[in-house]
Amino acid sequence: MKNIKSMCFILFALTISLTGNGQQDSITTIEKNVNDEALSLEQTLNATLDTLFLKSETDIYRVTFLNHDEDGSETIEIGSQEVKIPLYHFKTGRYTIAVYTDDKIIAIGANRLGDIPLPEAGITDLEESILRSSLSEKEQLARNIRPLEKKKPIATGMPLINQKSRNAIELEQQEQARVQRNTAKSNSIPRK
Repeated sequence: MKNIKSMCFILFALTISLTGNGQQDSITTIEKNVNDEALSLEQTLNATLDTLFLKSETDIYRVTFLNHDEDGSETIEIGSQEVKIPLYHFKTGRYTIAVYTDDKIIAIGANRLGDIPLPEAGITDLEESILRSSLSEKEQLARNIRPLEKKKPIATGMPLINQKSRNAIELEQQEQARVQRNTAKSNSIPRK
């Protein structure tokens, strides 16, 4: 009986520790607007909690961000039914996000609990980042947002296989010419 109790306690402790360690620390929480007027707007965070997804049956014309710790706000004109907001642009703190649709303004609360590092390919400008992630390529071009240039490989000082610099090619050609001249000279010298 004592062994069964010990075994149950160990299994319970192991289960609690595994579920506690397996949960991701929250870096962002949102306070969804649950009013009847806001039912047409889906408000979700992605699995990694670093992007806010907004989806509406009608166009979302603009989104305004208000930081509770600072004066001022930032408004982004969008014009799309789906909006993706990368949250790495926002530092830790409380925010109100106003979403403007056809005839409604829907307020959403957001609380940034921790900083999110800028992704390797992340865009530092909030408006550009939102528009690039929310609009199709055609819509981006219509707004004079040019496609991102692909990054060129970074030179590491090591030559790439099957690629030679112009200097290396010139040196090889000069060496071949020198060898041919020396061969021609040695062939033209009479032997004793």
